[in-house]
This record gives sequence, C-alpha cells and structure tokens, in this order.
Amino acid sequence: TTTNAIDLSSGTSTADLVLDDGLTIAQTSDADLDIVEGGLTLNLDFAETTASTITFSSASNIEFESTANSAAALKLESTVGGIDIFASGAAAGEDIDIVATGSSINITSTEGAADGIVLTSTNGGIDITTTGSAAGEDIDISAGGSSLNLSASEAASDAIVINSSVNNGGVQISAGDNLATSQVDGNDIQLRAEDDVFIPLNTGG
Repeated sequence: TTTNAIDLSSGTSTADLVLDDGLTIAQTSDADLDIVEGGLTLNLDFAETTASTITFSSASNIEFESTANSAAALKLESTVGGIDIFASGAAAGEDIDIVATGSSINITSTEGAADGIVLTSTNGGIDITTTGSAAGEDIDISAGGSSLNLSASEAASDAIVINSSVNNGGVQISAGDNLATSQVDGNDIQLRAEDDVFIPLNTGG
C-alpha cells in the first residue's frame, strides 16, 4: 500500500502543477474522490449513491462565490431538465434565504399552465411584506387576461381583511372601464361600477 503515490509538497513552490493543455483526472475503481485541505474534505460521488448523478458532499459548509461585477456573476442552469433546491433536514430558523442587497429579485415562469408559479406552505402561513418602501413602491397583484381569486377557508370573523390603516388612506373597489368620477378625499370606502352595485342579503340579514 502506497500512502503518498505522488507528493508535490514543497515549502518554496508557488505552483505545484503547471499544465499547457487540458486536465483529466481518471479513477479506474468505482469509489469516491476526496479533496482534502487540512481538516476539511470535499467528497465527489460519481453515481454510487444515485445513478447518473455526481454528488458533492462535505461535513463542512459549501460556498460558491464569484467576485465578478456583472449581471450574471453566478449562474446555475439546467438546459433540459428542472432544478430542485432542498433543505430536507433543516430545523426551525435554518431557512432557504434568497437576498439581493441593492438590486431586485425576479422570478419568472414561461409555462402556459394554470399553476405557472406556485407558492405553498404546507404547515404555516405566508407573509408578503414590504417594510422600507416609499409612496408608489407598492405591492401589485395583477392578472393580465385572467381572473384574480381571493379565498379563505378559516371559520373566523376576519377570514379576509382589507384594511387601510393610516389617516387619509382609503379603500376603492371598482368594476368596469367607464366609471363615475371618484368622490373620495381620504378615509373613505368607495364602490364604483360601470353598471350596478348589488349587495344581496339573506332573509333577516
């Protein structure tokens, strides 16, 4: 058994291996490939655990970092299949965080399906919040060419709440494209319809 078949260690070397062409690392046995630095190990598993899959694993944190100043400094792309991001063994607080400091986050789907984008929480709520926005930097939910459905199944008196909570704020509900002139000036609830406004009540309501 050879412990160090090739030893490139040197106290004065600035480059352990210099290549003029490409590099191929071949392993004839069906085993993992470990890259070790000090006490940290990066393991490359070539289809041993999952067929047709190259698995990167480490007991340490793994970080991919780019210092390029460009719009696509770091890119993760699948040209044929999908992309899954899992935190399957995480505890409370060990979240998946997507943060853009100083720029925006864009999520786009081009699939022509009823569920082109799905946000699901199977055991808790969902919060959509903007905390540092100025006037005009609104939360817009719009459906271009389709409908917008808002529903709640909780048996509570406040199952759906529409609230404007500051002085001179109002609520407007409009239907149609030829509406009467708005009469509100703040702290009002306005219902406008191109035709009629109906408020049906059950008997005794």
